[in-house]
Amino acid sequence: NTASFEELCSEYRKLRKNGQLLCTRENDPIKGPDGKMHG
Repeated sequence: NTASFEELCSEYRKLRKNGQLLCTRENDPIKGPDGKMHG
């Protein structure tokens, strides 16, 4: 997986319709609605 952090965030934003984005560089990944981990 060569996707950049920004690309992953972009994908995550597409999945979040309510605008509450939890996309950070923290070492506490968030499990998105697609089942993938977003950190």
